[in-house]
Amino acid sequence: MIVLNLNGQEIIKIDETELQIKYLKEGKNQYLVYIEKPDKSIVDISIWERTIFFKKHNNEEVIIIEQHWKNQDTLRHRYIYSINKYKNFQPIYQYSKNGRDVVEAFNFEQDKIIAADSIANNAKKDFYKVLIEPTLNWELDLETFQLLPFEKGTNFKISFYHPGSKSEPKFYNYNVIGEENLNYFDDGIVECWLLKIVYSEGSNATYWIGKQDREVIKMLEESNGVKRYKIKLNSNDN
Repeated sequence: MIVLNLNGQEIIKIDETELQIKYLKEGKNQYLVYIEKPDKSIVDISIWERTIFFKKHNNEEVIIIEQHWKNQDTLRHRYIYSINKYKNFQPIYQYSKNGRDVVEAFNFEQDKIIAADSIANNAKKDFYKVLIEPTLNWELDLETFQLLPFEKGTNFKISFYHPGSKSEPKFYNYNVIGEENLNYFDDGIVECWLLKIVYSEGSNATYWIGKQDREVIKMLEESNGVKRYKIKLNSNDN
């Protein structure tokens, strides 16, 4: 699931017990998400609410993450409900509904992802994807980053998949490129790890991740002069 290369050493598989689930806390976080065009104008402003619950599902300890994406254009609204195993954050189930009332729902198994046939009007009712190995849910990347065993100079290789996508799951390289003190609202200075992914030439994203609680405080994604931001608005509200 996760592979890391630490200070140039041999790539090794991270055992699921090394995922630092302790950094996930129940409660709601809010993010301001927007795009800044090359002329500095701001477009597509949204508020993302992400709420974490610890519950039982089929007698198994699970992590439930519920998301509400809110935008002034109601067609851009989105609701996402995800269930993951507590022990290793492996996806079990995801349901989503957008502003056009299009529903997509999936069950994740060890070797495949299939449409959830119990959900009425599932737009992905015929979906079936074979998995060569388990993958993580890319729509939960902000929470996934909280679980990583950060060290300076570490290169994480994470298998991510966007549920329902035609693209295959694949490993993406996330590099810890340094540390930085971020001036964050009333919390003052927050010590952060800097985590960066390069998608292609001129296209990348950098995440500021608090050292103390591992929450993503800020994201800056850049592509051909266009910048996309995610800014955490509040502390975890239990």
